[in-house]
Amino acid sequence: MKLIFGRSRLLRCAAAVLFALAAGSARAQAPAPAKPLLSDQAFKNVKVLKGIPVDEFMSTMGFFSSSLAENCLFCHVLESAGDWSKFAEDNDNKNTARRMIAMVNTINKNNFGGRRMVTCYSCHRGAGHPKVIPSLADTVLIPDSHHALPFDDAFRIRLAAEVRRFLLGERPS
Repeated sequence: MKLIFGRSRLLRCAAAVLFALAAGSARAQAPAPAKPLLSDQAFKNVKVLKGIPVDEFMSTMGFFSSSLAENCLFCHVLESAGDWSKFAEDNDNKNTARRMIAMVNTINKNNFGGRRMVTCYSCHRGAGHPKVIPSLADTVLIPDSHHALPFDDAFRIRLAAEVRRFLLGERPS
């Protein structure tokens, strides 16, 4: 009897192992998840942001908009608002954006080993056109700025007048 019980137990274990192997094999042969739709497959006239998933492409478009504080129609023709096919049309702002993407990619590649350290926001800071000259008011003249120097209001007014005269090329009095 023990021998039969032993064989029975052995057969059950063998069956369980075979079942587990078959289940694992079935899972391994299951179809791979579908590859995501890529930007240049979904949209026409994609020249720079090719080969990235559509959701990443759309997030990048949102990042551009936010970095420049502009909406989609800043880079896309006005007619795009009523006709999806018009998003593919080129204009000066879209071509400038393509050049700027290439510039930023080159800066990051040459200076940061390809890590994304410089972006549109690095210069634009929420403006359609980056400021070339920083404002002293951001750090010196605004009392509630965390970088502001501890000057009284009268001094700030005199300083602002001096800066204004300097910028206009007037001689000090």
